[in-house]
Amino acid sequence: MFANLVGDAGNFILGICVLLGAAFVYQRSRRAALFVALGGLGYALAVPFELLVDRWGFQVAGGAALSFLFFFIGVARHLVFFGGLAFGMRTLAQESA
Repeated sequence: MFANLVGDAGNFILGICVLLGAAFVYQRSRRAALFVALGGLGYALAVPFELLVDRWGFQVAGGAALSFLFFFIGVARHLVFFGGLAFGMRTLAQESA
């Protein structure tokens, strides 16, 4: 219980830090800052969504379906996060060249 809370808090704080870190990217490029901010926002907003699914999941889905849903949320979170960072770096590289 406590370990899950610490993990969720860490994920949320990481997403917020990346979201706020987009302000430093904004000095170089608005578009790159948008991608970085969207990546951080997607990472941070996955935590409340996971908590919502955790609270209501047992009423709606069974054990295997709930496990697959958590797996899907985790994969989607990382795709959005690293996709936002990659698109931000790509945009910076294209605009500086």
